[in-house]
Amino acid sequence: MMYLNRNRSEYDDWYCVVIFPSRSNEPSDTRTHRIFLNSDQVQRIYLDELGNPDTLPIGINLMQLTIASSATMAEQARLLIERVQLESTGTLPKNEIIDIITTICCYEVKVTPLLLLKVYSS
Repeated sequence: MMYLNRNRSEYDDWYCVVIFPSRSNEPSDTRTHRIFLNSDQVQRIYLDELGNPDTLPIGINLMQLTIASSATMAEQARLLIERVQLESTGTLPKNEIIDIITTICCYEVKVTPLLLLKVYSS
């Protein structure tokens, strides 16, 4: 907020999106920031409420992958890789998106050869 206050002329009409894995992850004590959170300049998004992953943009699917359980992550990653290979990905090369998927999986669960085999198998 300090940055916005110091650069008011550049950012006098700002908008913010706050992304939560689910509603239960939203902090209950919002006193410090309630003036902003209750304004029309802030939108909350809950990744688990966005609907069917097959109908959502690949970028949203990448965010949803970060909240997948270790039990479902390999399957979600495999399906997402299939989508990336079949669909147009815009300006980001397909191999870079697949690298992002692999990185998410590596950070979220202990990577084993079996997990990598599950992710990359068809």
